[in-house]
Amino acid sequence: MKIPRLPTFALLASSALATGTFAAAPAEPTDGPWGLCDMHAPPKSRTKSAVSPKELPTHLSADHGFAVKDRLAVFSGDVLVRRGPEQLQADTVIYDQEKDTAQAQGNVRYRDENLSVDGDASHVELGAETGQFDNAKYRLEEQHARGEAVTAIRESRDVLRLK
Repeated sequence: MKIPRLPTFALLASSALATGTFAAAPAEPTDGPWGLCDMHAPPKSRTKSAVSPKELPTHLSADHGFAVKDRLAVFSGDVLVRRGPEQLQADTVIYDQEKDTAQAQGNVRYRDENLSVDGDASHVELGAETGQFDNAKYRLEEQHARGEAVTAIRESRDVLRLK
């Protein structure tokens, strides 16, 4: 006889244990709302920083880089751009200091406290915490959501529009 496989449940023994009968009930979370979820860590609490993202320093590192005019810099090879909780990685990044934007190409990976996006290319406005990502695979940690989109547009810190 084949025994059917049950979903994750905790078996609750009742006073009927002596007779050998059991009741199945959904397992209770032991660690808040994420206790049953072994795939993800609990979301990080986001506290509004007293410092505007525009006031935070921008850190750039890459294998190669050169300046174009006074405001543009081109970086290539394992590029990493960081500002506060934002992090952008790519094969190539053109950083415009005056406009405070980063144009990324190749193996693009963007991360902040709630949003993770991998894609082919992106245009990120660092101070505004907005951007557009092409051929995007995204994950919204707090909402427990993930998916793919031809284009993901981050309109604000809390709004991601998908096409």
